[in-house]
Amino acid sequence: MIVLLDPTSYTSLSDLDLYDVIADTVDRFPPVFEAHVVDSQDAVSALLVEEPDEEQRKTLELHYFARLEDGFRIVYVGPFKGIDDAVLGS
Repeated sequence: MIVLLDPTSYTSLSDLDLYDVIADTVDRFPPVFEAHVVDSQDAVSALLVEEPDEEQRKTLELHYFARLEDGFRIVYVGPFKGIDDAVLGS
């Protein structure tokens, strides 16, 4: 599942905001085993290709924020890379 945020609806995002987005997605659309949070259609397109090219990788670095793995682990990527993984429900 890919969650596309509207960048015009926020002025800033934190890792807690992304955690809440993923938690809400899991609650609303169970069962969710994998989810990706982005804020551009170009990032959605880049996620859907098997091997992104250089331009697509740059787009992902800027517009791909977090992913849910194994139904419980949140991994922060792109601008949030370096923030420790989180466990959903903890």
